[in-house]
Amino acid sequence: MRWLSLDAGFTPQPYRQLAKVLQEAGNTSGAHEVLREMERQLRTRGDAIQRLGSSLLRWTIGYGYDPQWAIWEIAGLSAVGWILYRRSYFAGQIVPTDKDAYSSLKANHRLPDHHSRFSPLIYSLENTFPIVKLGQTDRWQPDPHPQKANLSSEIDADPRIAATGRSSSLYRLFLRATTFAPKLLHFSESPQFIRWFIWIQILLGWLLATLFVAGVAGIVHKD
Repeated sequence: MRWLSLDAGFTPQPYRQLAKVLQEAGNTSGAHEVLREMERQLRTRGDAIQRLGSSLLRWTIGYGYDPQWAIWEIAGLSAVGWILYRRSYFAGQIVPTDKDAYSSLKANHRLPDHHSRFSPLIYSLENTFPIVKLGQTDRWQPDPHPQKANLSSEIDADPRIAATGRSSSLYRLFLRATTFAPKLLHFSESPQFIRWFIWIQILLGWLLATLFVAGVAGIVHKD
């Protein structure tokens, strides 16, 4: 491929010929590598939108020559969702959609016996594959009425300020910096963040599934 790249004018035929020789020799991965490079050369000669689309196809399904990559990416997306939903649930930020179950959970910290329990893995899989319904996304949601923490009031009430008598903006900035990491962790459990992640997860799930089907069908290649 380094030798082929020295040619001043690009043409796909030598790449296809090389891929054919490798495939006939049983080197399928090598053939796919050559074909991916050919696709990259074909697709990166356009405008910014075309180059962006080329990068998307390259890293998701290998321009259609490796559609199985999308399966691993879907699995990774589901795993990330599983972790985030589990943390958010134990932080009390994912609640039932049913009003009675919601009130019982908030008041007594327990669900009615008839209500299904939360499964972060199934919840994540449902959001990754929106067409699949397993009963979790219909019964659970990010808390629509979360308690909002006020960082400024917490800092004003910080005992270190009262003990030292310091009220300068520099010292307040220092306190903000030392509390940033915990706040960021709490934000990743918040209903607002979880709601954003659900939207992103659904969109990426549809995109990866569509690209996988397109790669398997062979309609992505520039033949």
